[in-house]
Amino acid sequence: MGKIDMNFIFMIGNGFDLNCGLKSRYKDVYEKYTKTTSNNTAIEKFKHSISNNIDEWADFEMAMAEYAGKCATEDEFVCCLRDFKAHLNDYLAVEEKNFFNELDKSRTKNFVHAEMFESLADFYKKYSNKKIEDSISDKINMEGRTDKYISFNYTHIFDELKGSEKDYWGNEPEAVIHIHGELGERRNLVLGVDNVDQIQGTAFTISRKIKRAFVKPLFNKEYDDNKVQEAQNIIANSDVICTYGMSLGVSDLTWKNQISSRLLNNSNAELFVYVYEYMNKKYLTEDERMDAEDEAQKDIMQRLGIKENQYNNVSNRVHVACGMNIFDVRKYMDSDFYKGLCQQAENANR
Repeated sequence: MGKIDMNFIFMIGNGFDLNCGLKSRYKDVYEKYTKTTSNNTAIEKFKHSISNNIDEWADFEMAMAEYAGKCATEDEFVCCLRDFKAHLNDYLAVEEKNFFNELDKSRTKNFVHAEMFESLADFYKKYSNKKIEDSISDKINMEGRTDKYISFNYTHIFDELKGSEKDYWGNEPEAVIHIHGELGERRNLVLGVDNVDQIQGTAFTISRKIKRAFVKPLFNKEYDDNKVQEAQNIIANSDVICTYGMSLGVSDLTWKNQISSRLLNNSNAELFVYVYEYMNKKYLTEDERMDAEDEAQKDIMQRLGIKENQYNNVSNRVHVACGMNIFDVRKYMDSDFYKGLCQQAENANR
């Protein structure tokens, strides 16, 4: 019987693009969007609502679900949504282009790719629990591993930086599944809520038109159900899941449920979580970091909808990185960092 590799999955969220220096938060998008003009009065009203309540629109998808209750008709709602999605596509396309232009000019491009390779290979070594690191390392040595990728981003930055060559284990590179669509002329960005019940207080019936425009699983089912099935199968057969830069919010309930289901139904499945609020904190001692990891673990399990009576079955397999980062691309593109590398090389040659 041939060797069966462990299945590793990377689920990549907007935190990755932010880590690369993109201004890809909704607030960044609004800054330009609300300054554009339109001949459509509904769209102008929509833009004023955003600009007058920026903080309330921090999560566009849930704020838009609430805004539906302020629209007189479904056409008004869908018109505003489509206008924003078109702007979002074009805005991020510029951000993506600027990033690659800057990377091409950078004298540390090789370091960026090395950072990506190391992050993918060793992400599970950033935690205080050495037993977990040793356990997974031993399994990889015995069984090998296969990496797969699901991106919730519209950009292709992760795809490009990941590279197209064979990985450390000699496997052919897997294509990145863009579960929410990707930038391009078709503007097939998937933007919306997880289910119809999250659309609040409308004066109109929630028709197929709105479901297709604003309910992500329903759009995906009609547009590319095979992609969704493939992603679900990948998660259902995973041994190790690493989420990076994902908020694990209610608008992605379907995927949160997929992760929690895998943890609850397979006692060997491991989850590693990198989220901004925990990665960027500083700790004086290692035991302080371990305490923080315990608290973060409870928070993540709650976000995943895991009940308290299920904690004991899952907690030792949920690992949240505190005070540690991976995919730290931006620092290698910084001119001061490059000067530091040059200075180190000069000192070493003296």
